[in-house]
Amino acid sequence: MIASVLLTCPSLTHLDLRGAGIRDAGVGVLARALEASNLRQLCLSSTKGFSPNSIGPRGGEALARAVSGQGSRLARLSLAGVGRQGTVAFLREFRKALRANPPIPQEGGQEGGEGEDKQQQPGEVLVEESDSPTFITATALEEDPFSKAVAVAAPAPVPLRGGGLCRVAFLDVSGNGLGNEGLELLFDALLPLPNLTTLIAADNGGGDTAAPALRLLLLEAPSLTHLDVSNNKFASG
Repeated sequence: MIASVLLTCPSLTHLDLRGAGIRDAGVGVLARALEASNLRQLCLSSTKGFSPNSIGPRGGEALARAVSGQGSRLARLSLAGVGRQGTVAFLREFRKALRANPPIPQEGGQEGGEGEDKQQQPGEVLVEESDSPTFITATALEEDPFSKAVAVAAPAPVPLRGGGLCRVAFLDVSGNGLGNEGLELLFDALLPLPNLTTLIAADNGGGDTAAPALRLLLLEAPSLTHLDVSNNKFASG
């Protein structure tokens, strides 16, 4: 049902399936339709009080292949509380896809093609207005600070060639019990993502063993502005 909606409704850009009780089979069907859709935001997180989404290795791998496909436009993905096995499988396939097809900056400074997302220009501020990002100059924002709901400084997106993973800017994998090994995999997998601005990896039971991988990500991530690793056991020193 959801797959057919994705394929027949090109205007659909946001899909929230929290608490829908999705399992591997459903994720596989969704993944097959994802690359051909116009979806920009997908939430598969589990929610307390509702039937949990539980993703296994096969579903995680299928989802990663879809997100990394050349046709994928997905920029925001939420996988909070879907389970360790599926999340680890997703991250391994995610990393494999990026290594095989690394993002390559485009010459000319713009992603080509009609209908592409507008790119932020130097001196502009990202303004999040409803579902679509809008860019205005900082001067204009100062002159009329109440013209937009939210305004935050953000680095300009890097125009890229490569797989769909180049577009990923937001990833939530909180509450999956990844532990140190899983967090190390997460931080390493995200290194080649130049447009990643938000990573939520809270409540994963990790600690100082994963700290070197986190440090490398922070040193190498060119656009990361929001990092949540709360309720892990990183020492303060």
